[in-house]
Amino acid sequence: MMKKITLLAIILLTFSALSAQQKYQHYTIKSGYIEYKVTGNSTGTKKLWWDNFGNMSRTESNIVTVTKIFGMTNETKEERISVTKKNQFWDADLVEKVYQTGIYDIEENLAFYENMTEAEKRAFEKKMLDQYGGSIVGKETILGYECDIVSVMGAKSWVYKGFVLKTEASIMGITITETAVKFEQNIAVPASKFEPYPGVKYEDIGKVEVPAMAPISTTTEVNGSVPVPNTTAVPALKCNYTTFETIIKGTKLGGYKLVNVKDNTSNYNAMFVGFTGALTIMATSKSELSKNTDLSLFESFNHNGKSHYYGTVPDGTAIIVSYPEKDLYVMYIFNPAKTQDEMVEITDKFGF
Repeated sequence: MMKKITLLAIILLTFSALSAQQKYQHYTIKSGYIEYKVTGNSTGTKKLWWDNFGNMSRTESNIVTVTKIFGMTNETKEERISVTKKNQFWDADLVEKVYQTGIYDIEENLAFYENMTEAEKRAFEKKMLDQYGGSIVGKETILGYECDIVSVMGAKSWVYKGFVLKTEASIMGITITETAVKFEQNIAVPASKFEPYPGVKYEDIGKVEVPAMAPISTTTEVNGSVPVPNTTAVPALKCNYTTFETIIKGTKLGGYKLVNVKDNTSNYNAMFVGFTGALTIMATSKSELSKNTDLSLFESFNHNGKSHYYGTVPDGTAIIVSYPEKDLYVMYIFNPAKTQDEMVEITDKFGF
């Protein structure tokens, strides 16, 4: 979950790295290798190799994430290899065995940026950072390199020449830190590093839209790379995953973008990210909810014929909606906090 917040921060923070670059030069340093240690609710490693100023890149991640929301513990494992050559990518999810290839749709963004003067680029970068509520809050040295510390959307990133050497993000009591432990520049990177993971069949998903003016790197998560779901209802949950996914994907929220929807067996969850915060949605059964959540601690009220429960959670607020005829509880968790009326206005849009 926090990876999505960090991703957005990285996209915004690396505008400065594009300023003096030619077409398809995503980095200011010709080649290199960065290794990150991941700590907090997520633990593991992430590695990045690149060459030809980022025209070719490879990311490997091996991470375990443990989250606990409303007392329910969820563990997810990620083992992923992503390769990018210019604007084509190959993404291999080795845990879920999902393999995808496609094209990043970046031509319009690049043309827009390249036609700006240097002054216009600086003004545009500042405007975009301001739009997301971001700011440069200081400087600090990581691995001997002086970095700007940029804060945006609940995350802080330590940036050196467009490279993020450290990130810290915290939302709803979940904290994740990625810190560079190695940073090698202008090295010879074997050509084999930029070959896609072998021996599998990649699904061609065509063009993938990239957020406006975002540099392309293999840290960008591919739309649709969520594992193919199990469409059968699990014993504890009568609402099947297909129904949940259809409702989630069919609901449009102004100012929010869907970044993840997943089947976690005993519950289903989704996450939307917006300019000013995030919304996490979790669907579960009464029996699963009662194991970890005491509804008496929430303020109850009736709305549209349904029982609602309103309360606070770490760094935010939540509403739980009961659908007894389906043995279903849907939890909406907002970060930062919203008022009850603001939350109901949004939860009413979902047709569970």
